[in-house]
Amino acid sequence: MSNQNPQTIFLKDYQAPAFNLTSVALSFDLYEDHSTVHSTLHLQRNGQHQQALVLHGQDLELLEIKIDG
Repeated sequence: MSNQNPQTIFLKDYQAPAFNLTSVALSFDLYEDHSTVHSTLHLQRNGQHQQALVLHGQDLELLEIKIDG
């Protein structure tokens, strides 16, 4: 449990996401010493902007990524 006081989030501070996630498909291969996750994400840009799509991860090894096929 955190010792910090919770911060209030106001509606005026809300921002719509830059991308809408329209579907997700996940499959998992579980092994003794590691796991492999296969995911297919369908995303759509939300509005007219040039904001980049950034994928965050920690302690992960990216094996492959495909865009538009």
